[in-house]
Amino acid sequence: MREAVGLEEDSEVIAEVVGDKIVLRSFRPIVVDVDPEVVEKIFDEEKEREARRYKEMFSDETSSGH
Repeated sequence: MREAVGLEEDSEVIAEVVGDKIVLRSFRPIVVDVDPEVVEKIFDEEKEREARRYKEMFSDETSSGH
């Protein structure tokens, strides 16, 4: 049955329920070209946001006496 629908051994699939059936489709990830510097900038910005959140959390705890 797997070969009839074009799935190879150990293929990754997406399973979904459609009505009263289970439908399996071959999973083919989308490959994109991303500038590593842009990714690094996004991670750096997120790290800064996290650091600010933690600083605010801990400064609120110490000022409230907990």
